[in-house]
Amino acid sequence: MKITLNEEATSPVMGNLLMVAVVCILAATIAVFVLSMPEEVESKPTLGIAVSQVGDQIKTTFIGGADAGEILAINATSYVDGVENGTGGMNNPAVGDYFLINGGTTGSDRVIVVTTFADGKEQVVFDGTV
Repeated sequence: MKITLNEEATSPVMGNLLMVAVVCILAATIAVFVLSMPEEVESKPTLGIAVSQVGDQIKTTFIGGADAGEILAINATSYVDGVENGTGGMNNPAVGDYFLINGGTTGSDRVIVVTTFADGKEQVVFDGTV
């Protein structure tokens, strides 16, 4: 008498269980990712500012942009070696308007330009060296 072991059913059952477990883990991971996404992303205003050195002064020019009509004021401050060197600004700017502030040496003036919008928010639009 010959006894044979039938192990054919073990492999397909284990395979199916592993596939179900993997699908459940993937579904849970995707659900956590999707549910943790913010509902509303705040968009930032779009505008253009040009900052350049003109002799010993710094020229800040309003170039415009999609949100140009929302700007109440543009203010700039220059720093030389970490010390405030000049400030200036303009209210209700039109495209092409500019103002000059005291500068220093070309390539070593840090300039920070901040815009104020109609809704009261402020945004740094330039922070660099000219």
